[in-house]
Amino acid sequence: MRFLIILLTLCSLTLPTIASATDVTDIPVVQQDLAIATQYWGVTISPYAVEVRPLVLTGAVAESEQPGHSQRLSAETARALLPKTSEYRWACVIIVHEYGHSTGHGHVTDPNNVMYPAPSADSVPGCNAAFPSLEEEAHAEVRIEQAEIKNENRAAAKRHRSAAQKHHRHHHHAKRKR
Repeated sequence: MRFLIILLTLCSLTLPTIASATDVTDIPVVQQDLAIATQYWGVTISPYAVEVRPLVLTGAVAESEQPGHSQRLSAETARALLPKTSEYRWACVIIVHEYGHSTGHGHVTDPNNVMYPAPSADSVPGCNAAFPSLEEEAHAEVRIEQAEIKNENRAAAKRHRSAAQKHHRHHHHAKRKR
């Protein structure tokens, strides 16, 4: 009997649990992605859920009902939703793609379309605007740093002028006293 209990325990650890799911709909970045999807498709599906759980399709990154009220993300795709990742744009495109299935859209042959089976990270303008690429982010950071340096230089020049004027007034005042 003890052997049977151990065997059943080991089997339960190795079998995937399709029923176990984690609802991530309330995560702020998922809410933002769903707002982008709603705007992109012009359709609001309510209620709508985004879950992380094992997928039925082998090798898929996400699945959804067509039409339906939910989508499922693989654990790998869900990791792209973690803070401080460079994958936010890609995860956004996947959520918009799956939302498209939920609104009844199928796959297309145009590789630039979000409904292409493997859409590019640049296929949804709303995702591009919300989540700049690392290169765009780096350029923005450089521009911000340049603006900060320029502002610091202006402030230093202003302090220098103010000190020079103060010195000049003090020097001029001292000359008049003599």
